[in-house]
Amino acid sequence: MKKMLIILSVIDSLCKFQKVDARIQDEDLRSRKFLHPVSYSRVIRECEARLVEDYIPYLQGECRQMVKDEKIIGMFMC
Repeated sequence: MKKMLIILSVIDSLCKFQKVDARIQDEDLRSRKFLHPVSYSRVIRECEARLVEDYIPYLQGECRQMVKDEKIIGMFMC
């Protein structure tokens, strides 16, 4: 049961990052369509900052929990 929860947590995190990647690509296309070329890199940098950097504390918490769960599972496996 614990392994399934860990797997579901990993899949959930991967799905979130796929959505983040798609959003960054959408913003890149939008910026290229409507903004001056000088702004492209600024827009992408800001998207990455908001969509990735703001997510780091959550990831760190999830990783800690996954390691903790893995240690617990390892204690009960032969």
